[in-house]
Amino acid sequence: MFLDLKTQKYLCVLADTGNYQQAAKKLFTSQPNLSIQIKKLEDNLGVQLFYRSDKHVLPTYCGQLVIAKCREMLKLDTALEMEMDRYKRGITGMLRVGSYLRISPAILPQTLGLFLKKYPQVDVRINENHLQELKQDLKNGRLDLIICNQKFLEPQFDYVQLKKDHLLLCLSPGDPAIGKAAHLPEYDFPYLSLKELQDYRFIVQLPGQIIRTYTDDAFNFEKLHPRNMFTTSNIETAVQMAGEGIGAAFCMESYVRNIHTDKPVNYFLVGDVNNYAYFCICYLKNREHPPYFFDFINMVQSVV
Repeated sequence: MFLDLKTQKYLCVLADTGNYQQAAKKLFTSQPNLSIQIKKLEDNLGVQLFYRSDKHVLPTYCGQLVIAKCREMLKLDTALEMEMDRYKRGITGMLRVGSYLRISPAILPQTLGLFLKKYPQVDVRINENHLQELKQDLKNGRLDLIICNQKFLEPQFDYVQLKKDHLLLCLSPGDPAIGKAAHLPEYDFPYLSLKELQDYRFIVQLPGQIIRTYTDDAFNFEKLHPRNMFTTSNIETAVQMAGEGIGAAFCMESYVRNIHTDKPVNYFLVGDVNNYAYFCICYLKNREHPPYFFDFINMVQSVV
């Protein structure tokens, strides 16, 4: 049995008015057409839905059962229509954001403060993970956007570039190599050649981590082959070790705001300054998004 919304409305209005003529007027249809539709439905169901007299109709027991369910479905349809309208206007919805643990604290709290003030009924869900997992979730539709570092821009994604993200060298303030750093007018950090640290212990990340890729690029650019390397997956641990004078560590420029060390650390550009990541917002191409999606992106831009 299938009752479309139009037929359901016919039944309910006829039950409310108890009269074909009045119901037809409310439904903006003719009385004969209404009678035909009700009779056709009764034939399809194999039951009588209304008792009929000369001027009035009254629902039968079966009619009452059917009409009660029709009222429920019409209410659901109205509620759905209202919810869809609220979604289209950006009042309600869901936004699934992916980011790194290292980036999130520097960007998301302030961004979410702005966003939820404007869109309090939008359900925001945060997923913090490694880049490959985030990109896979984005491709599979489990995320709407990710905030990340990208060295190579992929054709299936749209990007909003936030800033250039350089690799930085981390040293203890008392390190003698600091005196050999040069200030570059276009950059926020001074430049230090890795050749000045040939005999240093380098604290690097594991192969496969994005920052390790940039670290290896910097070594190759300087034609440096470190003999003493200590590996750790935790970037903050590496920077803390540099602060203790254990060696020279690395981090990305975008991480500095959120790395808190027990002892001071100085940061320097290294390697090829033209070899940088794009700190960006990434989302799938050719997807429709509600207005609040792009508002969120604008808010991230304002925070960064």
